[in-house]
Amino acid sequence: MSATRTRTVCGALMGYWRWMEKRGVVAEGMANPWERQAPGKARAKGAAEPERAFTDNEVAALFGGTTEGFMLDLMRFAALTGARLEELARLTVGMCDADVIRAPGLKGSNVSTPRDVPVHPDLAPIIAERIKGKPADAWLFPEFGDLNKHAERSGAVSKRFNRYRQEAGVHEREEGRRRSKVNFHSFRRWFATRAIAAGQEPRIIEAVIGHKPDPSDVLMRSYVTAGQLGAKLRECVLAVKLPSDTKRGR
Repeated sequence: MSATRTRTVCGALMGYWRWMEKRGVVAEGMANPWERQAPGKARAKGAAEPERAFTDNEVAALFGGTTEGFMLDLMRFAALTGARLEELARLTVGMCDADVIRAPGLKGSNVSTPRDVPVHPDLAPIIAERIKGKPADAWLFPEFGDLNKHAERSGAVSKRFNRYRQEAGVHEREEGRRRSKVNFHSFRRWFATRAIAAGQEPRIIEAVIGHKPDPSDVLMRSYVTAGQLGAKLRECVLAVKLPSDTKRGR
């Protein structure tokens, strides 16, 4: 049987198992025996390597390459929350306090779920400074400017960051490829990578960064809410440490 056919059959069997769960044929919450049984898709010959997380040295280079307060604050938020750039752009003063960042989540092609992210100690002074004396509906990062015609704020800053990243010497692009393997999203990957290295559970990391839940994960989808995982979420956030030479300079 070809790999493609095997993946199709395994997908059907996984769906059949969930159907049996709903009808009480098997106990709800039992591990799906067909999960992760399908062979992975082979990378096409000549296909680009996937985009990747920043290395610690690259993170240090990015923080050391500028004294601009906005860029330093934005990178620190990205590295210590794992949030997407557009999520950070949409944060308002009312979504942030000393303990929790209420990440708004995103829909469409860039999906991430709304969630409460515990505030990392390195973010607390930035939040305090940015919310002071401002109304709840004010943007936390007014530097992004107004919403564009697609109701988004991050486009111009994304381009600006990529220019800065290259100036800082943080760049890796294959011959003949348009996109670099590193970009602002690499902070999100860096957060997940450091959390894994610190021994945090993948399910908890996913809850922190708002990764779309695996529909086959019945336990997390149906029985556990992020609110019930508060201590675990905080432990995960605290486990991520910026390189020692990235002290905030403004």
